Amino acid sequence: MYLREIQLSLPYREKPEILKEIMSQHNCTYEKAIEIDYDNNWMIKVRRRFELETRCIAAMFMRLLGKYKTKNSSKILIECIGKEPKTVYPCYRGSCAGIGLVRYELNYVNFFNKKSHEKKQIILQIIKESLFTIAKEEELELTPLENVVNKIEELNYDNFWVFGKKVKSPNKLYTAELYIEHKIESIDFFALIRNKQDEIVEKKLIITEKPSEWMYIQYLGKLVWVSDTEIELRDKTGFALFSLSL
Repeated sequence: MYLREIQLSLPYREKPEILKEIMSQHNCTYEKAIEIDYDNNWMIKVRRRFELETRCIAAMFMRLLGKYKTKNSSKILIECIGKEPKTVYPCYRGSCAGIGLVRYELNYVNFFNKKSHEKKQIILQIIKESLFTIAKEEELELTPLENVVNKIEELNYDNFWVFGKKVKSPNKLYTAELYIEHKIESIDFFALIRNKQDEIVEKKLIITEKPSEWMYIQYLGKLVWVSDTEIELRDKTGFALFSLSL
């Protein structure tokens, strides 16, 4: 079995003072107040935000890791929770249906208040400690994990890469490549135009999207020159998604 995905999640946390206020406003039970709080406050404002902001480093880790053999898990789910009594974190809870569960203590309010680079450092630390814990318990290889951590630090946590191959313009004076910058708050797709000396002469933004694979996977296609001065980004079926002129 090979590891194919790492996901960081922020399970719901009850705040009695907020729930009591909701109960008073809606004249409802405690259980109903939890449902209202989750739907109106937690799901989008907290949980979804956290999942989006952690995709940058989680996706970078998987891209650099490549094939990594595990015993029981094709996916690692890291639940970032509040402190529980008599628990040492990270806490590996085993694997079920191919999903390995790790619990990690995190103050999410402090995390949201950090700057982007600091967030990247925190995310990498969470992933590193969680995967190392699993690897030690299940006697998996540590070296590939250590290599990825070192590489991310070497790249200054910048998840920037080229997707696909360079393509030559009809007049053979330029090449274009699809260049991607996956950041905490967004993912940007660019067309990098190079001359015969392989120097970048133009960097044109194609689209900015939310930093989630569900949102941006459709743009992982290829660039096609339709003339000496016009390029299209096409999806895997050949359909033109965007067109840009130089």
